[in-house]
Amino acid sequence: MRRQATRVTVELIRDALGAQRRTQEWLAIATGIPLRTLSRKLHLTSPSPTNLEELVLIAGALDIEPAKLLEPLKEASHGHPD
Repeated sequence: MRRQATRVTVELIRDALGAQRRTQEWLAIATGIPLRTLSRKLHLTSPSPTNLEELVLIAGALDIEPAKLLEPLKEASHGHPD
């Protein structure tokens, strides 16, 4: 279930990037997360884990509430269905 929550978080980030017409390269520069690392974390089928600090940086760069990105992870840790 945690893996599914991570995918939901990745989809939220990718959707926000698309809506703002931003690229992963832009996000890497805006957050200071290396592009290669960010690309692994935003992979659609097997994303690498993203830590809290990175999620906060990403949310800040995309001007969205960090809680929006954390909600799928919180639900998964409490055993709620995605």
